[in-house]
Amino acid sequence: MNLTTRARVRAYMSVSETLPASTTLDSWLDARIEEWSLRAEAVMDRRLSTATYTEYLDARPGQQVFSLKAYPVNSVTSLTEDVDREFSGATIAADNYSCQTGTGLVRLDGYTMTGGPGTLKVVYVGGMAATAASFAASYPEIASALDEQVAYAFERRSNLGRSSVSAGPGSVSYTGPLDWLPHVKHVLLRNRRLSFGG
Repeated sequence: MNLTTRARVRAYMSVSETLPASTTLDSWLDARIEEWSLRAEAVMDRRLSTATYTEYLDARPGQQVFSLKAYPVNSVTSLTEDVDREFSGATIAADNYSCQTGTGLVRLDGYTMTGGPGTLKVVYVGGMAATAASFAASYPEIASALDEQVAYAFERRSNLGRSSVSAGPGSVSYTGPLDWLPHVKHVLLRNRRLSFGG
């Protein structure tokens, strides 16, 4: 899912939507928005689009807290532990666990994990938003950071591998290859998932 919209990025870059349509510019922006949104999802280690997810989590013996990737969590359908990883048996009773929906943390109460790699199956509905527009409305800090990142990528589009560029009387210097702007990465890291596991 994209974390911002073309209209937002165009507005940030002061490119009016009422100007004649630029298929080339719009296509470029769409591709970069998708690219940097996927990168942001990886940095935050979260699944952002609201959907039904199935996760297979590693567990230590006796572990009681697990972190889901798609949060906020709307609902938990089932938890199943199976050391054989067939997941055809009974699920863990709903009164033996709880979910802190805002952080995606599942806590076991009255159930002791046997443990093992990929032995806990969790089916649930979660994610930050259903569309880019609703994401931007709900998480304006992240969307604004993505606006800046895409605009920066646009600024550097013709000199991606250069460390400095001279243009007439002025010059612009860049440090290193195209990467996250420091303040943008800081925003993403503040929203990164806390993980627990074996």
